[in-house]
Amino acid sequence: MSLKASVEGVRQIDTSVWRAELNPSEVRRLGNTQSNWGHLSVLIVNNPTFLSERAQLEFELSGIKVLNVGNASDVIIISTSDEESKAELLTNEICEPQITIDANGDIRFLKELKELSPFMGRIGGILIQKIRREFHGSLKYHEKSRMYVESPVNFWAVRVQPRDKSLLISIYGSPPDYTKVKETINVKRGRTGYSTFKIKTIEEIDTAIGIIRYAFNLKRRR
Repeated sequence: MSLKASVEGVRQIDTSVWRAELNPSEVRRLGNTQSNWGHLSVLIVNNPTFLSERAQLEFELSGIKVLNVGNASDVIIISTSDEESKAELLTNEICEPQITIDANGDIRFLKELKELSPFMGRIGGILIQKIRREFHGSLKYHEKSRMYVESPVNFWAVRVQPRDKSLLISIYGSPPDYTKVKETINVKRGRTGYSTFKIKTIEEIDTAIGIIRYAFNLKRRR
């Protein structure tokens, strides 16, 4: 039987998005994260139950993902049942106006996409949310190449392409490694030991995740 938690004094601010107050130490008890900056804490929960008459949100402890622990009591809680709400939150609520090169790379990446267009912000939000379901690292921004590189294990990276509003994704391995998994996406040779492909639509994200997952397994085997 799964253990459940509840948060009181919750205010719904959008479909599948709520605001509440928890101090940072309470948020840390719900899960670990490498992201600790800004004032806002962010939780993703799996299929919570919102009791509007009690202003209360209930969810299983096993279904919690802590994205960020802020330095104040302000918390955003997002249901995994609505990916667009998550994308909007990640690109609007977390991203403060000034972000340095040392800030969390996932957030910097999403801010860059949001500034390009709201649609690209949604693509980036959904991509990162799906990536972090499986891989608990974070992107690190490299100013010279303008690439966001996965850390601590470099098996994929991404660069924003403003001209054609696309994401150029770099993956470990050569194109022949991806013959069986690339489906409709064109995987090309990149720098030594890596390949690249582009995505421009939400519909391409699941295929991209499959390719990135394959890159992780490929690097782990080698």
